[in-house]
Amino acid sequence: MEIKFEEAGHLGYMGHNGGFQFRQISASEYEYRATIQDFHLNSGGITPGGFIMKWFKVF
Repeated sequence: MEIKFEEAGHLGYMGHNGGFQFRQISASEYEYRATIQDFHLNSGGITPGGFIMKWFKVF
């Protein structure tokens, strides 16, 4: 049985970012993924490094 990802965007500050999901794969391990959305892009159409680094700070 595949464990489905849950949206983390409803958790406090995360609600402003969106596109971030997680799932628990064992009692002590989680798996995370991010979906880049248009509002994550800068004027050059590139996702800045801050987008990636914020996930290291959050989790």
